[in-house]
Amino acid sequence: MINMNKKDNKETDVEMLARLIADGFSGMQKQINGLQAQLAGTQNSLQNQTDDLQSEMRAGFENNRIEHKEMNEHLESLDRKQMGALESLDETVLKSDFDELEGRVVVLETKFA
Repeated sequence: MINMNKKDNKETDVEMLARLIADGFSGMQKQINGLQAQLAGTQNSLQNQTDDLQSEMRAGFENNRIEHKEMNEHLESLDRKQMGALESLDETVLKSDFDELEGRVVVLETKFA
């Protein structure tokens, strides 16, 4: 009979060890599941942040395009004004040239008078 109890105790010890191992694996599985949920939450948060940054960058690029277009239009306007000013300068007589020609006119008028 003593032999029989010892055998039962050994089986109980083996069963208890198996239960402890199963409980340990179950606890680890819960921790892994928790970590996976945290990781999924972190991934979602990072994806949202990435999407927000991309939206801000697109808006910034669009604003830059608009500003670039406005600057180009302004530069084109300045170029047109500069060309007009240069054309006006071509038609402008220097004061010294005018004074010289005025003197010649006075001489010619006195000769013909």
